[in-house]
Amino acid sequence: MLAACRSDFYLMKSTIRAYLIAQLFMVALAIATNSQYLYLFYPTFTSVFLTMNASSYNSSSGFSSLLLSSPISRANVVVGRYLFLLLFCIPTIILSCFIMFILGDATAYEMIRLMLICCTIILTLMSIFTPITYILKPNYISVAFLCICFIPSIIVILLKPVIKRSNFDIQYMISTIENIYNSLPTLTIILFISLVLLAISITVSIAVFRRKEF
Repeated sequence: MLAACRSDFYLMKSTIRAYLIAQLFMVALAIATNSQYLYLFYPTFTSVFLTMNASSYNSSSGFSSLLLSSPISRANVVVGRYLFLLLFCIPTIILSCFIMFILGDATAYEMIRLMLICCTIILTLMSIFTPITYILKPNYISVAFLCICFIPSIIVILLKPVIKRSNFDIQYMISTIENIYNSLPTLTIILFISLVLLAISITVSIAVFRRKEF
C-alpha cells in the first residue's frame, strides 16, 4: 500500500509542485483581497483534478502494470491511490485554515467549521470520482468528470422556473443550510457520513480494479 502511495507521489511530483505554487499564489491573493473563499476554493477542487491526473499519468506511463508486476496486491494499489490523494488534499486544507487563523481572517470556531466543511467536500468528491477512474477508459475520464461537474448546474437552471411557480419556501431552505453551517456537531456527523461513503468508494474501486485488464 505504501509502495503504491509512494509511486503516485513520484509520478505526480511535478504536478504536486505546480499545485502547491498555485496554492501559495491563492493564499497571497486571499490576503490581498481579504477573501476566505480564495483560501479554500482551490485546494478543495484540486482533489478532483489530482484524481483525474493521477489516473491519466498512471495509464500513460504504464505505472499500474509495473506495480502489478511487483509483489503488491491490486487492493493495495487502490488503497495506495486513495492514501496519496488524502495525504495531499487534506493537509493542504488544514494548512490553509491555520493560515487564515494565524492572520486573523478567521476565528478558531470558523477555522474548525471551514476545515470540517472542506474536508467533507474533498472526501465526497474523491468518493464519487475515484471509482470512475477505474471504471472508464482514460480517454473518457475527463469527459465524465466535466459532465458530472456540470450536471448540478444544469439541474439548478432547469428547476429554477419550477421553484418560482411553486410554493417552495426558499427562505426556509436557506435558513436550514445556515443552521447546518453554524452547527459543529451537525458538520461532524456529515463528515462521518462522508467517511462511510469513502469506505464504500474504496470497496467499489477495489472490486473494479481486480477485474481490470491491462
